[in-house]
Amino acid sequence: NITNLEIGIQGLLEKNERLVSLNLNGDYNTLQNKLNLGFVFSDFIVSDFVGNKNENGLKIDVPIDGKISAEIDIAQIMNNKEDVVEHIDDIIKNINFQVNGGKGEVVFNEQQRFNYAIDSFVLEGTVSGGLDAVTIRDADFETAGQKTRLSLDVSGYKKYFFEKSLKDLKIVFSIFPPD
Repeated sequence: NITNLEIGIQGLLEKNERLVSLNLNGDYNTLQNKLNLGFVFSDFIVSDFVGNKNENGLKIDVPIDGKISAEIDIAQIMNNKEDVVEHIDDIIKNINFQVNGGKGEVVFNEQQRFNYAIDSFVLEGTVSGGLDAVTIRDADFETAGQKTRLSLDVSGYKKYFFEKSLKDLKIVFSIFPPD
């Protein structure tokens, strides 16, 4: 009997004369009917893929590396095929992420006073309860030589994401002095 199936896909993607490294790993446990997915990327510049600016003027021109992992309950997908979105809490157990960024800038609009030069950043956290709770444990930013550490806890996000309702949305934002 086969109890685990593993697959790995690696590749390079060229965009705007830059190479982005991509790696996707999957591990399916047939006994538990669960799929663990991992996605690793490096040298990814958001503005290369999202366009120079969206309708709000936002441009993120920062190279990022990261790792995202998720556990997916395949049995829950099969049991809820008619409405997978409604049961997303049961299907996706946790999404863990770690993203590191290098030197670049975030442009909110053409006016210089709303643009931010980024020296580096690290974001580490989880998305749990389907899409209902987002926790960023460590968010370290360095801009213009100044360091900042943040944390963020968001709950009730699922209702906002799917229904655009702020009713259950709660956000706790903390700023800590640098080490």
